[in-house]
Amino acid sequence: MGISVRHKKQSDVPDQVTDGLIKPSEWNDEHLINLDYRLVTGADEIGEDDRGTIIVLNSATALALSIKQPGEGGECKKGWFCFVQGFGLGTGTITPTAGTINAQADLKISQGQWAIIVSNGSTYQALRARDNLADMLRSVYDPDFDGIIDIAQGGTGASTAAGARVKLQLGSLALQNVDSVAIAGGTGSFNTLGVTSAPVIATDVVNKAYAENLAAGLDIKQSVKAASVANVNLASAPSSLDTVTGAVGDRWLLKNQTAPAENGLYIFQGAAVALIRTDDMNAWSEVPGACLIVEDHATATNANKGFVAAVASGGTLGTTAINFSQFFGTGLYQASSALLTAIAALSIVADSFIYGTGTGTVGVATVTSFGRSLMAASNTAAFVTAAGLGTAATKNVGTSAGNVVQLDPSTGKLPAVDGSLLTNLPGASLPDTDRRNALLTSSYLSKMLGFARRGLGYFADGFSASDGINTGASSNYSQDGTNKRVLPSNAAGTVTTVGGNPPALGPTGGWTNNVYISETSALPNNVTIQSIGMYADVAATLTMKIVLKNSSSSVDVVVSQSLSHPGGGWADVVLTTPFTVPASGSYYVGAHFAANPSIKYNGSATGFVASGNVTGAGVGVTEYVGNLSLPSFRATQVGAPQSMTLVTASQTADANVSNARGLLEIDNSAAPTLNTDLIVELTCNGGTNWSSATLAQIGRGQSGRIVVETADTACTAGTSFAARIKTANNKMIPIHGVAIVCH
Repeated sequence: MGISVRHKKQSDVPDQVTDGLIKPSEWNDEHLINLDYRLVTGADEIGEDDRGTIIVLNSATALALSIKQPGEGGECKKGWFCFVQGFGLGTGTITPTAGTINAQADLKISQGQWAIIVSNGSTYQALRARDNLADMLRSVYDPDFDGIIDIAQGGTGASTAAGARVKLQLGSLALQNVDSVAIAGGTGSFNTLGVTSAPVIATDVVNKAYAENLAAGLDIKQSVKAASVANVNLASAPSSLDTVTGAVGDRWLLKNQTAPAENGLYIFQGAAVALIRTDDMNAWSEVPGACLIVEDHATATNANKGFVAAVASGGTLGTTAINFSQFFGTGLYQASSALLTAIAALSIVADSFIYGTGTGTVGVATVTSFGRSLMAASNTAAFVTAAGLGTAATKNVGTSAGNVVQLDPSTGKLPAVDGSLLTNLPGASLPDTDRRNALLTSSYLSKMLGFARRGLGYFADGFSASDGINTGASSNYSQDGTNKRVLPSNAAGTVTTVGGNPPALGPTGGWTNNVYISETSALPNNVTIQSIGMYADVAATLTMKIVLKNSSSSVDVVVSQSLSHPGGGWADVVLTTPFTVPASGSYYVGAHFAANPSIKYNGSATGFVASGNVTGAGVGVTEYVGNLSLPSFRATQVGAPQSMTLVTASQTADANVSNARGLLEIDNSAAPTLNTDLIVELTCNGGTNWSSATLAQIGRGQSGRIVVETADTACTAGTSFAARIKTANNKMIPIHGVAIVCH
């Protein structure tokens, strides 16, 4: 087969094809290329005999061909070539027996395609299959031609659109969005260019919002799919958040955790699977100023809202609370908008002012001409005049007209509402409820201030100190400044001795680091123990115990208190809290020895031994019956309350008084019978005469206590008044406050 090719022939150079492209108008010669033709319909080999041949692959099925290398049936020197055309419906696969074809193990040619196989003397090279003969013919004279025209020769330098964009430095994006960007002439700047994502690397472009947030100290985070409205179980995530169904990989914002340190950004791993913190917020340095937007979802409460982490640097992730504040979106300014609308409406209302209603709105009040005159007053004197409160700042109180408070001209006392005169003493002629409240307030103030409050016609004491007590006239009382009360003192308590009474003691023995408990005598039930102790002839460091016996091998330690025994006899420790022995159960006294003193003991006793300084319930012990050496112990009960007489310090009135009242706040736990177990007497002449007063309960005071008051009681006239309070019948009645008023 012959193919005629026209080209430009130069007379001074051999017949050849130049590197440059020749325009048709310059063609001046014709060259005939003879090509052999061979039809292949099955598996075959391509060899030296096929040099310059067109091989046509004609088969409806795939063909497998091979091509021999130099030395395998022909000298395939540099420049050796043949053409291959895919003519049938199948695909031809040409595989070299050695080496490669165009850096590949084989070459595939489909129907209608052309290819040229060229040898460089050692391996084969081939064009990729081409769809036209022109490209194939050119490769006869340019074995290096691969269908790509250089940019310098007017081509793109690439065989695909993506490759052309890269070669022409147009970028690698599949869509050339920059088509819509207007570029100002000569400056290289954009008129507008939207950048939606936050920058990732140092050379990335940033948008206006990012720059403004950065200037405000914010750390822009990628948006989240949803944000919480309540606490979320981190260990087992729900399937949705704020009505938004989760998909694995979704970013979630948790801002409502019961433990605020758990708040932050998380990745959804699936329903009932533990959430994990995101890479951009899994260290405290990434938390302060974290700023993000929640994506749009029709039913979500937090959709299209922005949140920022309002925390400081220097915290610890998982320990320091993380609080998020809304800075953008629906609901942020609604309340303010309502207020602004209401305030704007005031512009049409004359002589008005606004006030808050406490429900997120405002109200409007109209100012009268009188109100305007008060607000327009330039100083105190002008305001007093406008309000009708007098004309002189130095005459606020007096007997003449025009004072702020006008006293009765004849007595100089404040007139009562009903026209009678009040004394200048609190509670003298007030209605009962007001008088009682005034007296209670006075006693509470006394308790708070720490000393008795005195006046010309009244007295009150809260017993924070003893200055309001006539100590010489009082008896059998105890002033408790810590608890601010006065209470009857107790008689001497009954002593229970355990283990014999010294000096009937046995020999001296050494003691190890054990607790020794005597079963010789149990403590009486239903009594209150105020101290426990032991007999020792030498000094010893002890921890005294009271235990409840559970069994022969177990006890509960109910009291444990240290005692530094000086030696030389009995020594006791007063219990910090007196112990009341229950109505049932066997309770015993014992001690733990920190050192090993030589203390005389009673032999052949029954008791328990526990190793170490034991405390708590269910302590294991060893019981010895009749063969245990023990020291002597004792317990002292709280004695019965004595009958107390408490006399208040005498107070001086401004004039003779002949009537008095008394009010007391008492502890009612002993349920005293008023006027029998608790008695109050009053005096107006310094205690020369005492008048019995009738008590009645009038209400309750603080901490469950009750308030009792006497009736208005006539007394022998005088200027020195006081109260005498008595308890009887061994009743423990603590007094927490007393107030007296006379007239």
